[in-house]
Amino acid sequence: ARAVGRAATSFTPNLDRLSEKKLIERRADPRDRRAVRIYLTPEGEKMQSDVKKSAKEIDKRIGQNFSDEEFNNFLAVLSSLQTMDIQG
Repeated sequence: ARAVGRAATSFTPNLDRLSEKKLIERRADPRDRRAVRIYLTPEGEKMQSDVKKSAKEIDKRIGQNFSDEEFNNFLAVLSSLQTMDIQG
């Protein structure tokens, strides 16, 4: 949560759903009893792999319609949107 500037409580419902679907598991941090580490299960790793393959295919299809410069600008805008704190 700290890495993306969000409160840990804002992740809990999403993590609960992923855990219910057996995609992640929570483990206590052996060095810090207050912390919980999140790990992908084998099912989660497979889903991650599938999503990465799909994302690469989408990037390829989108990239075919734009010049390299246009595509890089598009990715830069997406990256900026991803890091924005949109409220409201």
